[in-house]
Amino acid sequence: MNMKAIFASGLVCLVAGIATADTGDVVLQAKLEQANFQLVSVVEGLDKPSKIAFLPGGELLVTESTGELIVHPRNGEPVTITVVDDLPEQGGLRGVSLHPEFENNSLMYFCYGQGSNEANQPRLIRGTFTGASIENVEELFVADSVSKELGHISCRMLWLHDGTLLVTLGDRYYELEQAQNPANLYGTVVRLNDDGSTPADNPFINTDGFRPEVWAWGIRNTQGADIHPDTGQVWSADHGPYGGDEINILERGKNYGWAAATYGIDYDKTIISDKTEIPGAEPPLYYWYPSIAPSSVAFYTGSEFPKWRGDLFIGAMAKRTVLRLELMDDRVIRVEDVTPGLNIRIRDVAMSPDGRLHILTDHGDGRVLRVEPWEPPPEPMEEADD
Repeated sequence: MNMKAIFASGLVCLVAGIATADTGDVVLQAKLEQANFQLVSVVEGLDKPSKIAFLPGGELLVTESTGELIVHPRNGEPVTITVVDDLPEQGGLRGVSLHPEFENNSLMYFCYGQGSNEANQPRLIRGTFTGASIENVEELFVADSVSKELGHISCRMLWLHDGTLLVTLGDRYYELEQAQNPANLYGTVVRLNDDGSTPADNPFINTDGFRPEVWAWGIRNTQGADIHPDTGQVWSADHGPYGGDEINILERGKNYGWAAATYGIDYDKTIISDKTEIPGAEPPLYYWYPSIAPSSVAFYTGSEFPKWRGDLFIGAMAKRTVLRLELMDDRVIRVEDVTPGLNIRIRDVAMSPDGRLHILTDHGDGRVLRVEPWEPPPEPMEEADD
């Protein structure tokens, strides 16, 4: 794929109202060109939440960075399960993913960063979910991307249609140059079998200079990825440094350029690379300057907002909002800020089994918000002149 990146700098939309709220209350109402909706508070009081997911029956799951999984049944009190003890807030438990055959095997997967401040690394485990605990926990995979930096763990898990698992692994911040060295796992996407072993058809099996788990490389810190509902492509959002956040279509065997090429600069305003593209690497489909800090992505597949179907929603931490990307084939043709009045860090966006978009915030007391249709009140009629 050889497409020039598209640059975004400003976004506009109309918001009807915003207020703080308890569970069940309306947090925001928005009147937009393609949809009128409200955000309803579903869960509140979360401590450093990192990811939301759903059981097949629609029950909400929330992970917290410190190592907890909170199960919110449709009726009854939440259940808190400690998955891993003594995890740091930064780089701790990054999320949960259900095995494609979860209804038959009850297997849950967790990815997290663990270790000392001098040496820590991403780990993948799985266990059997009983409703009140995680049993038979086994460690499946430990990345060799060791760092003293607790950030840039990434740890986004995504199941492909063939039943294999993609896991994003960040450059660990201090090792950015290693993202162009696929002999290790800094700044890569790995593809694994469901038991943590390496698939025999990975692109670099028995290839000199490549770890066999590598599926793609040249990544900085990809926390958001989702499968396009029509094409099956893997769309992702990668954190840039100061600017240079990217939207990419991740493909097997491809290099995505970091840190030899970037549209961003370092946080101290020094130049990381004087190149925005390099031979043999895929340019981004879309990028931002300044940064929005993309935390997550989700394709809208519901029926309540027909004009949104197939659009890509992005949670933004620095921008403190949710963005909607309208797509045409492999191009971003429009970006809309759908919650500009919210002004809260967005940690995750996800679709529930019943086709509703959910939003996870991690500012102060974290909350889960659900997007619901809303009918604006009629405009007041002007009085006729006598």
